[in-house]
Amino acid sequence: LAAIAVVVIHAWPFATYSSSLGISVQSACRFAVPFFFMVSGFFVSKSISKIDDKVALVAYLKRYSLRLLQLYMIWWVIYIPLTLTRWNGVNRLAGLEGLELIKATLKLYVFSFFTGSTFLGSWYISATLIGCWIVFYLFRKLGNGPKFTISLIILLAILSLENIGKIMLGSEWLSVYEAFRLKVMIPSQSFVMAVPLLIWGHLINTWENKLNKFPLPMLVTLFLIFNYATMRENLYWNGLKGQFLNDELFFGVLAAVLLMLIGTNLDARKLQIPCASYLRMLSSFMYVAQFGIIVLLRTVARHGILTNSLTRFYITMISIIVLFAVMNWLVTNKKVTFLKRLW
Repeated sequence: LAAIAVVVIHAWPFATYSSSLGISVQSACRFAVPFFFMVSGFFVSKSISKIDDKVALVAYLKRYSLRLLQLYMIWWVIYIPLTLTRWNGVNRLAGLEGLELIKATLKLYVFSFFTGSTFLGSWYISATLIGCWIVFYLFRKLGNGPKFTISLIILLAILSLENIGKIMLGSEWLSVYEAFRLKVMIPSQSFVMAVPLLIWGHLINTWENKLNKFPLPMLVTLFLIFNYATMRENLYWNGLKGQFLNDELFFGVLAAVLLMLIGTNLDARKLQIPCASYLRMLSSFMYVAQFGIIVLLRTVARHGILTNSLTRFYITMISIIVLFAVMNWLVTNKKVTFLKRLW
């Protein structure tokens, strides 16, 4: 569900029919990225819960980081041409020469790892990697109370600045923040956003035995209510004309928390999901593979072919599913094991 929601966010399937409908559907999917961060925090927290010494903790975080870095680097190479043009097909290094070209290239392909995205969508992977070291190593001696307080302060700051920053900040501070977003990083697309959400995933794991007993119908109902509230929230902030980006929304984060509670719920765990392992691998592949397909189809659309956004969304989903099925078959039946590194 969350992986498909990310594809919807980037593919804008209803843009052809109605911009307001497209925005509403996209807003309803904004739970996805916070949910993925919380899932990462949850499982890392569960894995290190029995580790008592610093050496073993560092060893685990190194192994986890290497797995993420391997996935990152493989897709970094695949997307080298795409990184140059991003969504709109315009060469981002055009017109640069000499030292300026070198600096811009290094920032685009290397240094952006620490502050956002090198290739499209990569910020989630790099943010998780950096964020885990901050949350589970640097913050390891902090109690859950201080961790929650830190996470709440960071979340409220980012969500407020990104959604109402243009009307909340005075002209001087607005200029400073705009320069920061342009030259350093967009906070909502960096490890700064990952840190509080990883903490929340850790806290859900820590308090799992208390949180997993809520009635499942109540959690599902609240998730649907908060999901609808996310749509209304985005329209409200958009109407105030104070948004920089609607990447993360208050109710979107709360909807992600509810989805986590649904996933850890005792009654939900009794449900048997067919091919759960296959779907998990497909979801991982879907996240990174979508960008190339979406950009390819947008490029085709600029030439007057496949101009319907919903059709492009269907093609994107079918392409991802078929590609993964073929590659997974090769891994399983032909022992082409290196393909597993793509997910």
